Amino acid sequence: MEAATYADGVAIGAALMRRVLSGAGPAEVAADVAAFRTALDAHQGRS
Repeated sequence: MEAATYADGVAIGAALMRRVLSGAGPAEVAADVAAFRTALDAHQGRS
């Protein structure tokens, strides 16, 4: 399970970096982070 947690972090980090490199600004990246957080919380039953 621990490896999956790290893999999730790598995938999310890569997605965020793609957004930054494609020109997304701080507000757009913050919105993406918030969306990931919401999705993760919902998946873990924390919503």
